[in-house]
Amino acid sequence: MKKYIIITFCMLTSLPMLLAQGSRDVTMLHGFGGTANTWQQFEDYQIIGNSRNLNVTRIGYNTTTGLDGNTGAAADAYPQMPLNTNPLQTIGIGHSYGGLTLREIERRASTDPNWTDKFGGYITVGTVNQGAELATAFTNGGVQQFFVEGCQEVITNPLAAIDDLFNITNLNINQNLFCNDLFNAFTNSFGEFTSPATVADLTPNNPAINAINNFNSTKPRITLWGNEQSPVHWRLVSTLAGIGNPTPSNIPYNQLTGNEDMGLVTIMNNIRNAELTGSGIAASIANILQRYVNVINFIPFATPNQQLLNTIANLNNASTELLEGAVWLDNSEMAWNTLTGAFSTTTTSVTTWTLNAGCLAPFTTNGVTNWSAFYAWYYSTPGTSSCYNANTTTTTVVVNLPSDGVLHRDAAEIPGVCHIEVPEAGHVELVNHLKAHRVYDDILNGDLPPYCNQTDLDFFEL
Repeated sequence: MKKYIIITFCMLTSLPMLLAQGSRDVTMLHGFGGTANTWQQFEDYQIIGNSRNLNVTRIGYNTTTGLDGNTGAAADAYPQMPLNTNPLQTIGIGHSYGGLTLREIERRASTDPNWTDKFGGYITVGTVNQGAELATAFTNGGVQQFFVEGCQEVITNPLAAIDDLFNITNLNINQNLFCNDLFNAFTNSFGEFTSPATVADLTPNNPAINAINNFNSTKPRITLWGNEQSPVHWRLVSTLAGIGNPTPSNIPYNQLTGNEDMGLVTIMNNIRNAELTGSGIAASIANILQRYVNVINFIPFATPNQQLLNTIANLNNASTELLEGAVWLDNSEMAWNTLTGAFSTTTTSVTTWTLNAGCLAPFTTNGVTNWSAFYAWYYSTPGTSSCYNANTTTTTVVVNLPSDGVLHRDAAEIPGVCHIEVPEAGHVELVNHLKAHRVYDDILNGDLPPYCNQTDLDFFEL
């Protein structure tokens, strides 16, 4: 009996020590519009679902004042980050703007004696490490033009045409006011992304990002990027606004299905199909009525009713406006990807070489060339390079990079750092997505891709 008591006592007293040895501190920063609760499902998944011994601190901080370490996001987040017993073993994880904030804190801690190193390595998740071309599009009006144009093509123009046709709703839509209000609602869903100081710090090659990228970090690092499914823009808005489902960070990890971002996609597909169908119906009716008018025109002294002619014109106009709305929807993803930099075109020069027929003549008999004899002569005789004529042409190449709806793959990369794809995850979903959790599992299990640095693998493995 005494032996069992001693064994039980030893187990109970050693358990806390064993747990402490396997414990890791993790400090997590949210992105735009996020809160300290943004990473809650990651914490629940790893601690409750996977029984990992993690000590997680989720930081809420201000993302509206830019990155600057003196007054911006880094200065607000840094004091809230715990100085753990072994800070160089602490893992930092930052989503979107949180990743840049971690990098700015690292840079500042290396130069400012008042700042202490609080983490030994970090993971940036959907972070605009090279700047966001979407930020430029917000500042130059490109994003507003996209939404206002789409609103007019898909909503207000067709509605006005239908009103002209039936004259029963007496619609009096102020297109600019309505569509700008719609754009403002979208902008609000982007949270602090569009605040002046922050959006300025996110444009490519701005001083804040250049300072971060010029800093030579020696910490273990991993960058994650989302490869969202098409259509990336409607999936993005679905998750930002919680259309059809709660926003990703508010969905319990054990209730994820992978289809949380389909709300607006379904709506837009239905609108497109309705506008195509409506366009076809209006055009068909207009065609039938026009044939009737054509018959009347052959009858002496008969004149088509002016109201009928107006109806035909209104039907054709409605058909055109509805079709243009459907076409805009079909082309909208490419237009959005242009704003994010995922879609672009570039020119490249292609040089081809053609053989001068005069050089072949001595080796050709009855239309048959003795190629062995020709090449033996060509390589052994000086000056034969003139036998080939160079023809250079310029061609346009389409570049379509995978993206998470906000930034493309290359914008999330840090040169030389392990860069891992999260399939099917949009920008907002990277904090709580079925395949994102699998990638986090792989990292913490030390199961990184072979191109990743072994030092990174060893640091993040639990």
